[in-house]
Amino acid sequence: MKKLCALLLVAVLMSACALAEGPRLPDIGPLIGVEGELYRATEEKSGPYHSYLYKVEMTIEEASAVIVYYTEAARETGFEPSTHASDGAMIRYMSFTAETGIADLALYVIGDAKKLANGEAVELWFLLAVPDSMDFELGDGGPFLVEGGTRCGECGGTGNCSYCGGTGSYNYGDGLDECAACDGTGRCDICDGEGMY
Repeated sequence: MKKLCALLLVAVLMSACALAEGPRLPDIGPLIGVEGELYRATEEKSGPYHSYLYKVEMTIEEASAVIVYYTEAARETGFEPSTHASDGAMIRYMSFTAETGIADLALYVIGDAKKLANGEAVELWFLLAVPDSMDFELGDGGPFLVEGGTRCGECGGTGNCSYCGGTGSYNYGDGLDECAACDGTGRCDICDGEGMY
């Protein structure tokens, strides 16, 4: 009987672990060049959440680009993004849904909103709330996010031409010739050698 109970317990634990598998939510920190700090831990109806705070100074255009890059990276990783109504100091509120739960990202204006509207950089807070049921590691932007943008999918972030490997030349069967993909520069033709866009 004890063996049967032990086997049943192992089977239940394995099925619970299998249910917790899902895509890893990318951390927004590497994209904006700021390490997130634990803001608070809460208990919601769906379970425990940890919220991470990222304080930055940027313009509304820069913040908009961050939202776009992050949304695309989360979508490519396997999350379904959705936008919600926001008001007051919260100027953007989004959710990212996967089979392991729902994470929320909010953008708050802390600095002078008039300066922000005039194109000036002000203090902004990104707040990322992640359920404990979701795979997430602080500082891990996943395969797509790098500081300042999205890692180039063509070169994998190296900046080198994926065809010639960055040498600028390729053997087309008659010896080395100038690489047709990068015109001999050795740089990735998608990101122009930056490794991101």
